[in-house]
Amino acid sequence: MPPPWHRAPGTPRILDYLGSLCIAGEFADEDFIRDVHLRERISSTAFTERLAIPHSIDTYAARSFIAVLHNDTSIPWGRHDVNFVLLIGIAREDMGYFRDVLDIIIELFSSVDDTMRLMQTDTFEEFLRAFTHDLG
Repeated sequence: MPPPWHRAPGTPRILDYLGSLCIAGEFADEDFIRDVHLRERISSTAFTERLAIPHSIDTYAARSFIAVLHNDTSIPWGRHDVNFVLLIGIAREDMGYFRDVLDIIIELFSSVDDTMRLMQTDTFEEFLRAFTHDLG
């Protein structure tokens, strides 16, 4: 089962929405989602003008995942307005990869061309192709 991918305009409770999908897919549990909410209350996870990367503080996911929400209209997120929310969950055994994954995602969304390519996607397959376009 692939990680959740959704385009949902006007989703008011995005963390709960993505969290419920991740729980249903057995990627995470309620403790993980509560920890993501706590992390977001401490400091916004909007890393660029178009991207938020919510993640937990110290709770591991059952299985590593990235759940993607893509909105055509901007979503207020902390001091930024974002179009993409990438909820990241890392399993304990994969924790050593977290910083590398975060850096790759932030670098990709720091490029205007790459961000525009991602903005034009309509399906998970298109998003994945655009996301991995420059990765070798």
